Amino acid sequence: MSSFAAAVPFAGTAATVLRTVRAMQSKLGVGQSGPPGEPRRPERRGQDGPPDQSSSSKRGTGCWWIRTNIAELATSKRNNIAQRTLVQVSDAQTNVPVVLVVEDEFLIRFDTAESIREAGFEVLEAASANEAFIVLESRHDIRVVFTEIVMPGSLDGLRLARAVRERWPQVSIVATSADLFKPNYLPAGSIFLPKPYNLAMLGGTLRELAGL
Repeated sequence: MSSFAAAVPFAGTAATVLRTVRAMQSKLGVGQSGPPGEPRRPERRGQDGPPDQSSSSKRGTGCWWIRTNIAELATSKRNNIAQRTLVQVSDAQTNVPVVLVVEDEFLIRFDTAESIREAGFEVLEAASANEAFIVLESRHDIRVVFTEIVMPGSLDGLRLARAVRERWPQVSIVATSADLFKPNYLPAGSIFLPKPYNLAMLGGTLRELAGL
């Protein structure tokens, strides 16, 4: 058999395979600019006739799926931010006392913050004295600062307490520590609760300071 004769059936087989692949692509929606199942949009053509390579029809269903999911994630994020803003506005309108909890240990801070919320307060959290300053400068409705004394960083809870008394004298201060500490080092009028403290006692102390 000559090479030409052998190539004829091979060409016919290749054409059949190509038609089959194109038929499967059409059913699956591969290469479409929209969701699978919708008819493929016609390709845009340039002035000279060839298809425009920048056409969205060349991007395939993968790009369409990515664009759709990015849009959904962005919408979800905006909704979450709006919801948190509405909660803060609602708390401010109902005059809920605000407590700032400053604690570098995450689990202790989380447990303490939840307990204070259950006692009827709005709770803001900071993992360091530096973070606490940022919160204090952005919120003018904080009634009490509850801070750990021993914390890493350039500022500890003692320096934070003194700065709060100097810059925000209307804010009450409650300090805590598991280390030996002399409460008279704290600014006048501050309260010291040694660790481990009783959460119910803490809630009662905060309510008394907030005038509840």
